[in-house]
Amino acid sequence: MLVTKHLAELCSLVIDDVYGELPSRIFSTLLIRGRSTLPQLVHYTSLTSRQLRHGLAVLIQHNLLYYSSGSGPTAYEANSAAAYNLIRMGKVADLVGTLHGEAAKDVIQSIMVLGNTRIGDLRDAYGVRIEKHQAAQHATNGDTSVNMNVDGEDPFAHDHDEETSKSKVKDMPLVSSLDHLNSILCRLVEDELLVQVNSKMFQSFEDVHGEVQADIERKEFPQGVKGTREKERYQRLISERLREIREEGKKLKRKLEDNPMSTKRRKIRDGDVTNGFEDVYSAPPLDPDAVLRVNHEKFLVEVRNRRLADAACDAIGETTAQIYTVLLRILTKKLSRCQKHPIIDAFANDDDTRNYVTTNEIFDSLSPSLDVGSGIGKVDANMLDHHAVEKIRRSRPRPAEPFLQNDDEEMSDDEDGGANGISVIEYDEELDKLLHRQQSAPPTTNGMKESKVKFKEPKESRLSQMRQHLLLLCESSQGFLRHCGNGQWTVDFEPLVRRLQETELDTVLERTVGRHSLRLIRIVRKRGKVDEKSLPNQAMMSKGTVHKIMLEMQMHGFVDVQEVPKDSTRNAKSTIFLWFCHTESSLSQLLDNTYKTMLRCLQVREVHRQNAREVLRFVERPDIKGREQEALEKKYFDRYDQYRRIEDKILAHVMRLDDIISILRDY
Repeated sequence: MLVTKHLAELCSLVIDDVYGELPSRIFSTLLIRGRSTLPQLVHYTSLTSRQLRHGLAVLIQHNLLYYSSGSGPTAYEANSAAAYNLIRMGKVADLVGTLHGEAAKDVIQSIMVLGNTRIGDLRDAYGVRIEKHQAAQHATNGDTSVNMNVDGEDPFAHDHDEETSKSKVKDMPLVSSLDHLNSILCRLVEDELLVQVNSKMFQSFEDVHGEVQADIERKEFPQGVKGTREKERYQRLISERLREIREEGKKLKRKLEDNPMSTKRRKIRDGDVTNGFEDVYSAPPLDPDAVLRVNHEKFLVEVRNRRLADAACDAIGETTAQIYTVLLRILTKKLSRCQKHPIIDAFANDDDTRNYVTTNEIFDSLSPSLDVGSGIGKVDANMLDHHAVEKIRRSRPRPAEPFLQNDDEEMSDDEDGGANGISVIEYDEELDKLLHRQQSAPPTTNGMKESKVKFKEPKESRLSQMRQHLLLLCESSQGFLRHCGNGQWTVDFEPLVRRLQETELDTVLERTVGRHSLRLIRIVRKRGKVDEKSLPNQAMMSKGTVHKIMLEMQMHGFVDVQEVPKDSTRNAKSTIFLWFCHTESSLSQLLDNTYKTMLRCLQVREVHRQNAREVLRFVERPDIKGREQEALEKKYFDRYDQYRRIEDKILAHVMRLDDIISILRDY
């Protein structure tokens, strides 16, 4: 990941806020100086070796550093991606709480606080908490005057303010037993939200790639790589070996999948729990020596699903978005990351014909309480062209080529590139089967008398109504869905995310330059390069207005101009000025500006925190937490309340900026 000046400052500020000044100072030095050894860090930071070892231990514990100890001294390198993920800790916890419940949210919070965590240590820590609660309950039931404090320290007593406040000591803990904890860990590992830590995760990709290259050259090509075939085989072996190393984190998941007890538990569990509990004794015990950490790549897949569902809700409707959510969950169940690696996945066996979801799979996963009949219009069946609606597109949409495309012609949706240039159009036969089944099915009354009121249109089945929502997603201009086969549906994530990125870019452009700039940028984006003289006619705007807007967009970096001289004189009258937009450059600039905005927000928050440091220092006392309004005088509580309101607004804005960064960089 490219580390810009603003991203480096942002990562250092976040680490300083979470772990303190010492780790932040070391991390900032590594970002500025690059890969460094311990003696070099002593020279760069003016810190002692003892202080550096303490700071490096904290950073390595939370995957914020890579290190390599080869033949020479150990070298350390900053992991900026992991540092930025600290901003998303709250989002990760909320997502896990939504998917798996509050108990799983508490577990994932504990792991994020502790960093790389051994399962045995996590069991011991929760065992202390459970024993403390049980002892407190026994004391309460036996003698109300007994002190609530018992022997044993809760490692998470000061980590989760909301869950561990004194008002909840008498309540049942979120994790009720060690078997319950084991079941939660199994579910999180199966969903890849937790992965097992191995030694390669502490090395940068460049180090691992270099080791794999050297090993393959020594074993497979001792005489050197010669010829085209050997070079291709050499690259393929590197890709396969790197993929094996990347998949080592799923070792624990594969053990759970191979366990018959785990398979039986997955078949019984349908995702719902009763009264907040589930069968916690059916999960196989995990290896206590296994070390776990949070998998942010899988988290991004889940967040992307939510973002696409929200976009579908805004564009089409809420019911369609709920069906789309179910489809995305099934489609991405085995998807571990959003983006493919250019080296690791270069020779991956990607068969697009298998990456689909069937209609029956979606229908079986729908909630029975979802009214699929809402959000779709009704029209006479004779007025519909079913073949046009049920058109199948087996291949991905081809990227637009503005330089080769004629201005007066558009690419037809029916051109799927058949053999010999002949278009092959297919239609789904599933609709005919549904209509035949619907017409041949006998009428049912559900135990009620037949109504005397008759309607002309037949009652559509629930499956047919659900298919109409899927077809709405296929026909949308955003391209949320593609009908890829008979009863088969898939999502082309790359062009869909590209449209989301362009939407964010257009939003910023509209706020920066004005509404009329959108018309011009879309014309330039569609045509590729546009002559300055023909642009006013295409936009149906005056020449002066177009020239003013284009210059303003050029000043902000959204467009640029190319001068093509007609002759060697290079006069302005004999020069063609072609306007064009480089979307990738604009997105990179927007991404860096978003980093800068987020950095300024956190710096403003730090200023407000320093202004209210006396009140905050008093509020952080254990005997004050949870009862600030009672313990503080009115003027001090007003200062504290004002700071909290300002902080909430700033953090909410930071989370919105993080959504933009996710679209521009991670999806």
